[in-house]
Amino acid sequence: MFGFGGPPKPEKVSYYKIVSGIFSKKWKYVYSSDGAMPLITSQTVQYTQPKPEPPQPKLTREQLKAKREEEELAEWRAEREAEKKAKQEKQAREEAKKAAKEKGEKYEEKPPEGEEVESLPPFELEDIPIAMDRIGWPISAKLLRKWFDSPAHIIDDSNKNNMGHPIDDTTVTLKWALKFGSVQDRYDELLNKWIRSEKAMIKLKEKISEKVKEIFNNNRHVIGFNTASSTSNIEQFHKDWQFQHVPIASSDTLAPHLIPTDLTGSTDLTGSLAAFAIYAAVGSVQVSGSKYYIYSEDGKTKIWCMDPKVQMTHVYIYLRDIFEFNAKVGEVKSQYLGHWNKTGVIVSKPAALSDALRKTPVELGNTHIFQTSCALKYAVDTMRGGKKYSEECVYWPIYNKDFTTWRNIRKRGEDFIIFSKPVLVKLPIPIDIPLEKLCLPTEKM
Repeated sequence: MFGFGGPPKPEKVSYYKIVSGIFSKKWKYVYSSDGAMPLITSQTVQYTQPKPEPPQPKLTREQLKAKREEEELAEWRAEREAEKKAKQEKQAREEAKKAAKEKGEKYEEKPPEGEEVESLPPFELEDIPIAMDRIGWPISAKLLRKWFDSPAHIIDDSNKNNMGHPIDDTTVTLKWALKFGSVQDRYDELLNKWIRSEKAMIKLKEKISEKVKEIFNNNRHVIGFNTASSTSNIEQFHKDWQFQHVPIASSDTLAPHLIPTDLTGSTDLTGSLAAFAIYAAVGSVQVSGSKYYIYSEDGKTKIWCMDPKVQMTHVYIYLRDIFEFNAKVGEVKSQYLGHWNKTGVIVSKPAALSDALRKTPVELGNTHIFQTSCALKYAVDTMRGGKKYSEECVYWPIYNKDFTTWRNIRKRGEDFIIFSKPVLVKLPIPIDIPLEKLCLPTEKM
């Protein structure tokens, strides 16, 4: 302990934590003296299960006495070393004060970034799904366990558009995703605005025209088609029939404000998908129009034609995301994913503020939070209930790079594509698709 005139103590950092409300779990802002203490330690999150300690042989009375004496000696040396360090630091402060006074300057000593700690309760990266279950994020926990339990597979910028990646099309549903944040608003924008945009219409005309021509050429008539049978192969369906999408930023998935001074907090959707996209694909198309022959002037040939009137009456809506933990091109630091232990997660204020103030949508899976605050660099101790350095009070900062390191060591960790099952939606106003006249090859009369 330092007495009067000693160095300033480390400052606690503010953070957000999940608490149980009347109807649901909510995020609460913790600050000032109730904040968390940064812990400076050589320990890191663990990537492998520690091997059990071998049974120790029973010590004789003489061995026990020698062991106690050795421990007492080590403790005495540590105390002397701490006293020596404190004396050196005090002397350095006095010299700095004297030098500042001689220069006519005010002396201000910066507090240390945190408390130095030799040993903390260990935390395994694979324990994060346990915490996710405890805070009410079952979908996040299920997807992360799938990643941990599957063979190593990497989806990065070089192959993210390739087909053949592992797929999960059962865990996440569109109905579930629409419950969070402003996702419903973005979904409504897609249906009410973006599927009728100029770019969407160009894609629609290209895809529908090709299919209508194929049917007409084979059957001499066409009354319409639907893509229901294609949805059984979601990857191929996505490639063949999607024509528009709306990006969902991670800020769209956050929980509502608790009180006016609070920022928003992450949800199960944030933890499982973060940023993703909702897609619209061709569903049902109706075709009508007059059919007739065009006769040649010499009266020996004719051509069967149709003036198609095409309307798309239904669309399929679904979401898609890439579940991966890979650094992006040009990324300076690894993405911060919160502070975790087995009981839950807390989010440092700098990270929450950075995410809440981001206004523009980001690309699929591309959420960057780059901070240098000690609130993000170190493990922190919330000291709940007066406990200090306990397993339930110490939270570890987790980054994308931790999962990459884990995969390299464990030879597991499978990136995969998430699809929700396509939902057929009837359009209140069908979309007219202008197509040119359809004609078969010339026939002899």
